[in-house]
Amino acid sequence: MRAYVHDVTQVAAGLPRQAVLVGHGAGALIVAMAMARYPVKAGVLVAPVFGGPFAAVAAAARNPLGVLPALVGGRLRPRRKQLFSRNLPVEEQKAYLARRGRAAARAQWQLIQPGEPEEPVGAPPVLVVGSPDDRLVSRGDLERVARRYEGAPLLFPGMGHDMMLDARWESRAYAVVGLAQRRDTIGVARSAAELDPNPRVRAWARYALGERGEVAELRAILRD
Repeated sequence: MRAYVHDVTQVAAGLPRQAVLVGHGAGALIVAMAMARYPVKAGVLVAPVFGGPFAAVAAAARNPLGVLPALVGGRLRPRRKQLFSRNLPVEEQKAYLARRGRAAARAQWQLIQPGEPEEPVGAPPVLVVGSPDDRLVSRGDLERVARRYEGAPLLFPGMGHDMMLDARWESRAYAVVGLAQRRDTIGVARSAAELDPNPRVRAWARYALGERGEVAELRAILRD
């Protein structure tokens, strides 16, 4: 996992401006580790999997045939229903599953080891995004990770673990996770910044657009 963290920080450090790092699942742990080495503008952890032995036991209890082989170097095989909501057509679910790669066995083993990532450099704002209907990451897990960064999770009900592939991956969520820097999403981000009923979505969209104001104010909103 250190190699993954090294690659992320090297790329981020070579960018012309401070990066917003976004990570999903175990990738959120990579982002959390990278934030301890590189001063990000902000971090977004989507359905974060921070691992550890207790998380491994819980995952194995829910899906023993898919998880236990991974503990001894085999491939991790989450169930389709654990990754997607019923709103995504089955054929699309199967197509996404067919394209899933295989994580390195060493990285899988490291994921179940005890330990927590170090504190971020510069105390940047960190947003935790997830779904209360995620069958891999519980709401309690989301709240635990969010509390680590002095916030509360931004929840999108009715979505599976692979939120960015699911049928209800809303345009406002797309803006929120820091992609508002792209030209084709600036309009979406501006709409979210002005009109979204959730104050945390509005605040984060403004931040992503560069209308950042006081970071302390953003952190206060993220805690609500």
